[in-house]
Amino acid sequence: MGSEEVKLLGVWDSPYVHRVEWALKLKGVEYEFVEEDLSNKSPLLLKYNPIHKKVPVLVYAGKAISESLVIIEYIDETWKQNPILPEDPYERANARFWAKFIEEKVIEVIKQALHLEGEKQENKVKQAIEALEILEGELKNNKEKFFGGEMIGFVDIVLGYCLAGSVIHQTIRMGSEEVKLLGAWASPFVHRVEWALKLKGVEYEYIEEDLSNKSPLLLKYNPIHKKVPVLIHAGKPISESFVIIEYIDDTWKQNPVFPEDPYQRAKARFWAKFVDEKFTKAIRLALLSEGEQQEKEVKQAIEALEIIEGELKSKEKFFGGEKIGFVDIVLGWVTALLEVVEEVAGIKVFDSQKFPSFNKWMENFVETPIIKDKLPSREKFVIYFHKARQFSLASPTTK
Repeated sequence: MGSEEVKLLGVWDSPYVHRVEWALKLKGVEYEFVEEDLSNKSPLLLKYNPIHKKVPVLVYAGKAISESLVIIEYIDETWKQNPILPEDPYERANARFWAKFIEEKVIEVIKQALHLEGEKQENKVKQAIEALEILEGELKNNKEKFFGGEMIGFVDIVLGYCLAGSVIHQTIRMGSEEVKLLGAWASPFVHRVEWALKLKGVEYEYIEEDLSNKSPLLLKYNPIHKKVPVLIHAGKPISESFVIIEYIDDTWKQNPVFPEDPYQRAKARFWAKFVDEKFTKAIRLALLSEGEQQEKEVKQAIEALEIIEGELKSKEKFFGGEKIGFVDIVLGWVTALLEVVEEVAGIKVFDSQKFPSFNKWMENFVETPIIKDKLPSREKFVIYFHKARQFSLASPTTK
């Protein structure tokens, strides 16, 4: 590790990690973000935070600092530009007081409420509201833009959690609105919806469907197409993977899947449609055909992939920027299935040398913990696609 290198060990959905990221960005400090899987903690995390084994952990010049409030003070004392804490000792003490108040009376109480129900949950929600009323009074007295004055400061960074905290309140409010997903394990369209739900942190019940013997539940909730996926939220069904993902993004506001800008949203929809119609469809038909028909579909898939490669060259880590977005979710099936389809169908579409940007995108996508954790084994897919191909080739319609 370089003597001045800054690393931050974190997880994408932790408000405590976001605090540290905000502080680093306010200071203009460049850093490497290392995503941790807390269900399988890395040797790096265990080395640098052996006591709590939690994130965030800031590693600077080979030295590790943990606990978000401690890290933010360290950042402020190490990089002097754009101060986060006030210079005056009394004002600094006051900032620490309010940060502690927020931690203990707002954040901790909301977290507890999230895991309770009934009367116990109501009591915690009441306590959180009372604490917010006190904060409201303090902000009124302050009469400036932020707790830190005209610029964001220590208390603002700590309280910034409540931007996502309103989401937690929404989760509490919607607790009775059960979410179910009807799916089939081998369907890439179902996996899309699962990834979107996981990215949002939405809890749901998964119901595996046997598409050769469709359940009354599926026929009731998708009487038109009788297909999966179907999302059921508060008793209302939504079908078609694109439609479901947009619904999820509109309903749960945390970790947006779509860009905020209307033009960028339109572009995301365009590329998602392109992926489905020009690439996914061609790969599926290549799997289920042979001879001239298969050659035609392979050619079309390669041409589509060349266009996708060109678009990815101008992108950051993902189509959605630094974080997975709508187009990434739609295209994500290739990371698990493309190689399997090539093997089963005896075709070749992807070449890492020819498509380096696409190859890098796949590596980044697969390394995201929620993606890695939500794919069936390769062996299961091989068996499934062999059967699907044999059935299709035996059918008179493919002759």
